Amino acid sequence: MDLNGVTLQSSILDYTQSGNPVGELPTAAAWFHRKLGGHPRPTDLLAFSEEVAQFRTDYIAALRKFPQTDNDTVEKEKLSEYTGIDKVTLIAWSLDVASYDSQSNSLFLTTLP
Repeated sequence: MDLNGVTLQSSILDYTQSGNPVGELPTAAAWFHRKLGGHPRPTDLLAFSEEVAQFRTDYIAALRKFPQTDNDTVEKEKLSEYTGIDKVTLIAWSLDVASYDSQSNSLFLTTLP
């Protein structure tokens, strides 16, 4: 059997964090759709996922101190790079990439460029 592609069941990295923006960093979906903010695009998804998992500690800190942070912090830059969502939009979402709109649509999925 030839493998012609990959099916991503979910963009969540850690199911124990379901509903928590920290566990739902949707980087695999952004990587798959070639929408990451960083260049060049990482070629190894596993290594990239591990890098993003290491970022979760910084992301937790940024969520806790929001909005008392600078608009140009490293955390916002990395979050934008990892998700493909611009910093202004992330700030409007209070950095919560697991946010939903009033019709229960994932803001990340409807915003991904």
